Amino acid sequence: MGVGYGPSRCLSWDLHVSQYIINHENRADNRECPRAPSVVSTLCLQRQRYDQTAGKAGRESWLFEIMDSLKTPLWSAESNDYAFLDSIFDVTVTCEYIQWITTITDLPIVAKGVLSGVDAVKALESGCKAIYVSSHGGRQLDAIPSSISVLSEVVKAVNGRAEVYLDGGVRTGTDVLKALALGARAVFVGRPPLYGLAVAGEEGARNVLTILRNELKLAMQLSGVTDVEDVPQSLVTYAARL
Repeated sequence: MGVGYGPSRCLSWDLHVSQYIINHENRADNRECPRAPSVVSTLCLQRQRYDQTAGKAGRESWLFEIMDSLKTPLWSAESNDYAFLDSIFDVTVTCEYIQWITTITDLPIVAKGVLSGVDAVKALESGCKAIYVSSHGGRQLDAIPSSISVLSEVVKAVNGRAEVYLDGGVRTGTDVLKALALGARAVFVGRPPLYGLAVAGEEGARNVLTILRNELKLAMQLSGVTDVEDVPQSLVTYAARL
């Protein structure tokens, strides 16, 4: 679990399903971030064959070379961290877990990793206040649909009862515009700021976000859109399926 801070407020509390989560029960209401959303995230850690056999080869190894100074990567073939994490994460969790979390905190709960309208409805019925469409960077299960491809389905199922967020594959400002057009309230990015951070530290990360913002602004101008709150779905077209 971790807390992300902005300049003047707490942004989120990332809550993973642990067999020892009960030990943190009292923390949920005794933190200094009363308006932070508590995020229900990954339920278990997927062992991808590529991760176990390839090590750093073929990945963005220049970035992970930097991270190596902190700890051995989880995808290292020599690492025993998978077994350790398997002993921590509770893979038997159900929607009742979300309902329990709502009894120990006043923070709004956001369900992350939702990829279908059915699951979105279940999350809302269990007490979630927002839905986070995400494939966890494609790291958890091979051959799953992309976040953007299921966004419309989730938004339709939610039917205005909660905000819908998205991450996954967002690399340009036009990607952001497409997500907004399909009903996302906000879009999150992960890898791009990390690349900027690796190249030029904090300034590099800020530059990446500035680039995305400028690209979004230009795309809106060229599309005749003046407000991020009012991006028409008609901007997005789909390629014909063969």
